[in-house]
Amino acid sequence: MTIATIEEIQELGARMKAILSLSTFPVGVRFLTTKDAVEGAKTLDRHRYCQALMRARHGQDVLLDAGGISCPAAARAFGFRPLPEPLRTGKGLVGFGIVSEEKVAEKMFEKMPHLEMGAIQQIHLYPLEK
Repeated sequence: MTIATIEEIQELGARMKAILSLSTFPVGVRFLTTKDAVEGAKTLDRHRYCQALMRARHGQDVLLDAGGISCPAAARAFGFRPLPEPLRTGKGLVGFGIVSEEKVAEKMFEKMPHLEMGAIQQIHLYPLEK
């Protein structure tokens, strides 16, 4: 296995952006097992994972941790927190109008891929070119 340097990753990100005619940056995502600060990265508060991705797409270097992630489904997927009862039972998704039956929502969350609780401490999202 060949390990790429930071410079090579940045060059590949620039090439990907040009080849695909992207108007925003390709995004790198790292799962970190420590709470150590990442130089140049801003820790987000009350953000959904998709919002953090958008920030990285537009050039920001950001971190999300258990305290900063606001989407309960994403918090569960990344092993930060268990699902709240209304989502686990399916009642929440019926209430939001996402599904019409609680059993469907319950099965969705049962089958949803997820990390073990506490497996990572934070997620680092960053534009590949920077």
